[in-house]
Amino acid sequence: MTESGGDFPYETRVYGYARVSTEDQNLDMQLQALEEYGCTFVFKEKKSAYRVKRKQLEWLKKSLAPGDTLVVWKLDRLGRDVGDLIKFMGFLKDRDINFVSLRDQIDTRTAMGNFMFHLLASLAQLERDLTSERTKAGIAAKKKRGWSPGPKMLKDRIPAAKLAAIRADLANPKMSWAKLKDKYGHSVTTLRKNFLEERDAIFEKMAEEDETE
Repeated sequence: MTESGGDFPYETRVYGYARVSTEDQNLDMQLQALEEYGCTFVFKEKKSAYRVKRKQLEWLKKSLAPGDTLVVWKLDRLGRDVGDLIKFMGFLKDRDINFVSLRDQIDTRTAMGNFMFHLLASLAQLERDLTSERTKAGIAAKKKRGWSPGPKMLKDRIPAAKLAAIRADLANPKMSWAKLKDKYGHSVTTLRKNFLEERDAIFEKMAEEDETE
């Protein structure tokens, strides 16, 4: 089934995309359904959708032109999750590309198909909003209990005896940051982040005491 005409001055095409998550699974059922629908070009993928760049899908996206139709066996063949799926749908919509999911009975060229797509998009947005609200509420509750975001400072997580030893050495002008690093095993950057202001205050106090003697 090759579409042509409409507002496009060229012959539009019907593309299929089939994917299974491992080499052991078989694409035959998907390929048969796509061919029966009338897809003239089918991109086949045999890789997991998780943390793996799907080259066939990327090539498909570069091949699609306005007015073309993309057909899949099921929605989950396209996205890692609902967010990925909705993002991909946005890609298709922005480029005026039709979308058909055979098992989900979605066809964006029909009123009902368009409604189903927008319903899915609304549910995805609702889930994102609820997740955001739960995250904010959790952070607010933790802050009330004294929690502060970000990693703990070094001086908040080392033993008291070690902290006292570092502070004693901070008052020794002969102990450079590099020597402190070698002695205590923390980088100069970490030591300066945690103790620079403290050490400056110590040296400033020493200077004031020298002036008064």
